[in-house]
Amino acid sequence: ASCCLEPDDVCKVQNPELCSGYDACGILHGTPKSHPLSVESQVLTKCNTAALSSAKEVGECENLCEPAMCCFNGSSDACDKTEHDDWCDQYAACQTLEFMDNKMDAKAAVQDACSDTSSPSGLETCTNVCAPAICCFDDTQNCIENGMNNLRCSHYEVCG
Repeated sequence: ASCCLEPDDVCKVQNPELCSGYDACGILHGTPKSHPLSVESQVLTKCNTAALSSAKEVGECENLCEPAMCCFNGSSDACDKTEHDDWCDQYAACQTLEFMDNKMDAKAAVQDACSDTSSPSGLETCTNVCAPAICCFDDTQNCIENGMNNLRCSHYEVCG
């Protein structure tokens, strides 16, 4: 079905019945990461510190992130992050959940996640947890235009 979405019409002409069933998927082809329905946009919206202020909101983030927690937990049954790097990257902000420790202080979770950036893994963890706040530190981005109206940049000061 992937060739049905490609600009090359050869596949579509050879498989019109097959491709017609995938017309609705065209919206996903080339969808930018900033599209509100993209996985990355949903994760950034539901798993930033402002969105993790109640048990209900933490639960929403956990549900969204559940399929990708294998990217961060390092257990023996973890997914192979090297094989799934692009897939895991869209869930980067989910790593904040590892630092919540049943507390409702997401700002402290960011500080904990970034407490040791001297190792490559520590730096990657901090980068992942800081992912929702890139618009706070990158002059080329605007948090409101990125759909992050409720983002509290002050929660991510350690990231800058």
